[in-house]
Amino acid sequence: MALLKLSDPVQFLKGVGPARAAVFAELGIRTVGELLFYFPRDLSHLPGRMPVAQAIKQKDGVVTVAGVLERCRWHGNRWKPVFSCRLADNTAAIDVTWFNAGWLRKEFGEHDQVILSGKLRPGRYGPTLTNPKITRQESEAGERLKVGQWEPVYPASAAISSRQIQQVVQRNLSGMLRLVEDFFPPQYLRRRELPDRWLAVGRMHFPAMSQQQAVSAPGSPAAQPPVECGSAATALDARPGASAKAAASLPHSTNGEESRVPVAGPSVALDANLPPAEVQARYAAARRRLAWDEAFMFQLALAVRRRSRQTLLRATPMPCDERIRERILRRFPFALTAAQARAIGQICGDLAKPEPMN
Repeated sequence: MALLKLSDPVQFLKGVGPARAAVFAELGIRTVGELLFYFPRDLSHLPGRMPVAQAIKQKDGVVTVAGVLERCRWHGNRWKPVFSCRLADNTAAIDVTWFNAGWLRKEFGEHDQVILSGKLRPGRYGPTLTNPKITRQESEAGERLKVGQWEPVYPASAAISSRQIQQVVQRNLSGMLRLVEDFFPPQYLRRRELPDRWLAVGRMHFPAMSQQQAVSAPGSPAAQPPVECGSAATALDARPGASAKAAASLPHSTNGEESRVPVAGPSVALDANLPPAEVQARYAAARRRLAWDEAFMFQLALAVRRRSRQTLLRATPMPCDERIRERILRRFPFALTAAQARAIGQICGDLAKPEPMN
């Protein structure tokens, strides 16, 4: 048995599988780590729920409405199915249409109580909703849409939509975050007011993610909540290999072959009723932390390269005696200042060493 690692194929995540893994590969996502660091290109704000009559008066823009599906029917063909219906509440009704959404046939039908969020477009009989996001009213996502929600928008393709990528990420995020290691000590983070790395990665996907998000290994007790931003006091279970007891309790293969355990965890916990300024501040803090990490790794790579050149490479020493020094000075038609003479002395000293100057 082996716990899933960031370097393992993305197909082992829940909701992916071999077929969808091939679609992810077209986006350059082949491993768990590449999906975790496949950040959204934008954030879309879905407004809080409003009556249908109020939404119709807006005529355009993004709205969120709730009601009961009526007059549902399918038309088109098997390759380009069209699902149309009406959403009604106690104030009014609005026409809704989905294109290329054959999956809705098994999920929704007449009399279902749902919440729709999407952009209003002009129609033959008034404003309509086209391809809106649909959620059941009693679901967790439906509860969030009552007060508004920030939704990540991922770079997508014709084979997989941004919403489908979001669903896979949200389903596996809490498990993937436990694979994230921080390379800065807590004191360093507090001094520079930087969030934990796992928290920054999570909030790049969902800025409303709670700081009390449970990041625990599958089958282990929930992790202890982290302290305020800037501390690395995430739970031990949130670190790879931190809980041998928990790992031993995980299901394993009985046929002698090694099996992988998907990094599935509890749903991502989102803070509700966050003002837009707080969401933007969280997103900016996450970007700052990851930018800091990139700058640090770049400087570290330069230092390693410089150190390797100094210790591994050798140069022919070129000692600079008094005769050579006088020859250099004669090339200047003016008297050197003390600083200039000191610089020439340093150059001569570097030339005399057995390692390259640069």
